[in-house]
Amino acid sequence: MVFGSIRLRTAYTEFQDPSASEADRDVYGRMEDRLAFAGEGALPGPMGAQCTHGAVFSGGHAAVQILAGLGKSEVATLKDMHGPMGLDVPALVEVMATGRLSRKRERPA
Repeated sequence: MVFGSIRLRTAYTEFQDPSASEADRDVYGRMEDRLAFAGEGALPGPMGAQCTHGAVFSGGHAAVQILAGLGKSEVATLKDMHGPMGLDVPALVEVMATGRLSRKRERPA
């Protein structure tokens, strides 16, 4: 995935053991130094159980954390406190599809 001039490396792994607890999901989803883990297994139960949706939200959330850690102000365009994982889903989809956000997004009041 590319955001502006930053290329984020991605990989996939399955971690959705039926016996996984919420504590397991919390540990799995934590960043370790500059390494972010994402996937449906890294989200709380109901959201993570959505598989593809959970993986996308988790990956977007991890990317926002990485970009924020790099001090990238553009990351604010991907945030929406009312969206899943604090994400502006239409903005995330646009960035994933094109590598950029074409316009400023209006924030709901």
